[in-house]
Amino acid sequence: MQESEPTVLATQPEPEITELPKTTKREKRKRKKERKKKKAIEAAEAEITVEPE
Repeated sequence: MQESEPTVLATQPEPEITELPKTTKREKRKRKKERKKKKAIEAAEAEITVEPE
């Protein structure tokens, strides 16, 4: 095996990778949690700022 990996990478351009970086399940879960947290915070702030006069 004499440097076969670099040539393989060069000969096989993968458009999928350029479109979006490979996300692991753990990263997706983390992002989902963060989005939920953000939404919850935004909702709470909206309730606080929009007070019926």
